[in-house]
Amino acid sequence: MAEADWHAARKNLPSARDYYWLALRRKPDNGPALAGLTSVYLDQGKYEDAGALLAAIPEAQRARLGEAYRSAEAQVARAEGDAWLDKGQAAPALPYFRKAVSLQPQNVWNRYALANALLATGRGGEGGALLRELADAPTADPANLYAYALFESKRGDNLAAMVALDKVAPAARTPGMAALQRRAWLRQTMALADAESARGDGAQARRRLQAAEASLEDDAGLLADVAKGWLRLGEPDRARELSQRLYLAQPSTDAELAYADLLMAQGRLTESEPVLAAAARNRAAMSAEQGQTLDGLLADQALARAELARAAGRANESADILSQAEKAAPGNIRLQRALAEEDLAAKRWDAARARLERTLAAQPDNDEARLSLADADIGAGRLGAARAGVDSLLSPKPGRDVDFTLRVLSRAAALGDAARVDGELARLRGEGQTEPGVYLLAGERAQAQGQPGQALALYREGLEASARKAAPQGFAPDGAPQAVGDDGPLRPLPAAPARGEDLHQAYAELLDARGWKAWQGVDLLYRSPRDGTPGTSQMTMWQTPLLLEKGEPGGGRYFLRGEAVDIRAGSLNLDPGNDYTLNRFGSVAACAAQSSPQACAAAYGSQSASGVGLAAGYESESWRFDIGVAPQGFPVSNIVGGARRSGELGDLSYKLELARRPLTSSLLSYAGARDSYTGQTWGGVTAAGAGGSLGYDKGGAFGVWSNFAYQQLTGENVDSNRKLTAMAGIYWRVVDEPARLVTLGASTVNFWYQKNLGGFTFGQGGYYSPQRYHSLSFPVRYAARGERWSYFLRGSASVSSAREDASSFYPTRPDLQAQAGDPFFSASAGPGWGAELTGAFEYQATSSLAFGGMLDIQHSQFYQPSRLLFYLRYQPGGASLTLPFPVEPLQPYSGF
Repeated sequence: MAEADWHAARKNLPSARDYYWLALRRKPDNGPALAGLTSVYLDQGKYEDAGALLAAIPEAQRARLGEAYRSAEAQVARAEGDAWLDKGQAAPALPYFRKAVSLQPQNVWNRYALANALLATGRGGEGGALLRELADAPTADPANLYAYALFESKRGDNLAAMVALDKVAPAARTPGMAALQRRAWLRQTMALADAESARGDGAQARRRLQAAEASLEDDAGLLADVAKGWLRLGEPDRARELSQRLYLAQPSTDAELAYADLLMAQGRLTESEPVLAAAARNRAAMSAEQGQTLDGLLADQALARAELARAAGRANESADILSQAEKAAPGNIRLQRALAEEDLAAKRWDAARARLERTLAAQPDNDEARLSLADADIGAGRLGAARAGVDSLLSPKPGRDVDFTLRVLSRAAALGDAARVDGELARLRGEGQTEPGVYLLAGERAQAQGQPGQALALYREGLEASARKAAPQGFAPDGAPQAVGDDGPLRPLPAAPARGEDLHQAYAELLDARGWKAWQGVDLLYRSPRDGTPGTSQMTMWQTPLLLEKGEPGGGRYFLRGEAVDIRAGSLNLDPGNDYTLNRFGSVAACAAQSSPQACAAAYGSQSASGVGLAAGYESESWRFDIGVAPQGFPVSNIVGGARRSGELGDLSYKLELARRPLTSSLLSYAGARDSYTGQTWGGVTAAGAGGSLGYDKGGAFGVWSNFAYQQLTGENVDSNRKLTAMAGIYWRVVDEPARLVTLGASTVNFWYQKNLGGFTFGQGGYYSPQRYHSLSFPVRYAARGERWSYFLRGSASVSSAREDASSFYPTRPDLQAQAGDPFFSASAGPGWGAELTGAFEYQATSSLAFGGMLDIQHSQFYQPSRLLFYLRYQPGGASLTLPFPVEPLQPYSGF
């Protein structure tokens, strides 16, 4: 036996076999000899020989061998099951593992092998129950608890793993058990931190990560995961500092690659390059797994460099980088997959298919590539091939987890196979799957079927299931704190959401869409005497916009609006030397032909108006309808409203609108005024017409927008006018982070009026109306947010050119024009410049109440008024969504 064991240890299997045979012949009940001989056959892959050996043993000898014989039978059965698993086929392996378990019911590792095969076929719950049967015994062996913990950790149930390992006495814990306990504890801690961040408790999430960092200070591998947690929490500097400290203090290959990975994730390409270069020089000493990690990082580096070149407009350089990377690593699946994804994004379906087929030739079982291939077939209209691909990906196979199945189901939904999607979801829920994605897709299906109440219940059930997994505490490695907040599964006061919290976001959006909101604001538009003339273009307008919104089951919102408005323009300056200004208001110039300008102007008094406007409407993602009345109580009141359609045309978004809106440029254009000389009112201008917008923004580094409109402008006793508008711009997201956004842009504004009606005499409209206006502006915006607040600062500078034609004082009254001596507003043309500075904020004061404000300071060629706004937003059921980012201040109805 000693000779046999010696040869077996040195893999001298033929000699080991001969010695084991000799020992078994000399002592037929030698169990170790039978076990050794069986192992030799199995190590050589001779499963039939091992089976034949056992079958040839006489019954009497089997009886003498007893448990040793059954152990050998189980050993052969398990080896045959493992062979099927090695081929990637779990279903054929199941009978062999079941046989091994039936022969040795108390052998936990046979059960563990069967549980893993069940997991690979989508029956993880059955596998867990198989192992729990031994682990729940009052005096469970540490190995039984360890096997159960390993399996539950593999399933993602780290809490169950910690519960099992906590039952093992500290003195009985092996190094492997201790390592698993720490790993499971950290994963549970990270899940809790992510959940806390998602529901708004960022402070508790930070405390949790700080505690984990302190308790794992000697474990570089686990601390790399903590660094990624800081990154998800929106603290890239803390993540980088921790990873860099690990890299410098423990300069292992794993630490080096982890540090490079983190730098790449933060977009620090320049800093990652020397780290990756140093790692590449050490490739010969790397393990196969480390080499694959390095290849993946080098591929990511090439892709990042190519993206930077492309964003800078150097398309040829980008193509060269990718070409060189592909030549350096033609078989790198990560690079090929990334290039295929680029082809898919660019809708190069055939090119994507060719790359994916090359990937699958090298890795036939690469399910991710097969899923992308289905995307290419869907995009190219090869729906039959796409359905076949989706069907194959929905069949049982080892390694396909629930999240992957859900992603496949999303493609099935895109192909219109609703019955298949609903059936698979029912199966997953029937198996007790509680992953957030199951509830998310089920809720989305309920919404698609017009059942928002059921969708809401599914989202809530999913969140509560996630919370139950994360809520229990009390397990931590030595020295790790166990503090936890007492929030429930949902938190009414949200903050910046953690990435990947799609279920929470879907629940919050649906809850928000179905609830009430009430807004109340105080809005001031102000044009000072320096920029305007007292009695005419000077303006102080106070508005108190009230907005009530109620969601409806289809996802849209009904709204009611009310606005009390008070506008004051001051009084005309009646000084004797002010005839020039006085003659340019109302009918003063015509009246002055029989009197003095001062006497005629005195009759107008202080210019002011007040009233209350009302409106109602409906808005959804696709439509907006509204109808209202400009403030009642104004000298001129108008019916206003509009209809707008929104949608997408391929990669472009569009809006089309028919509307009639008031012009709020001045008291005259908005409210109208009474002319004391003629006894008539004039003003109250509205712009009616069609317009729209076209834009491109896929959430990448840049976006493009454009607006266009054609409008007819009319007012009471005001000459009619026409306006054509064309605007466009481009913007770049220089910084695009979960809590910070910096954009730079360039915009052009162009409009053309048929007539110049910018005067304040009877028949003029009191609104800036050049026959040609062109401007070019360069805006920059910085936005940020925290757990309870959100704000932005925006500034822009512009240059412009405009031309105004000459215009008669009284375009609607030839008699007054003649009586005044045929006066005209003179023509003008020339360049100009403008500047704008805007700031806005919102703060969530309580779960139901938020307040915000905005200050907009304008200086422009046509004297746009500045604006000051404060508002409150009340939600009786509590806020479910995060504060808008960037801020979206309350807009009065007059500003639609």
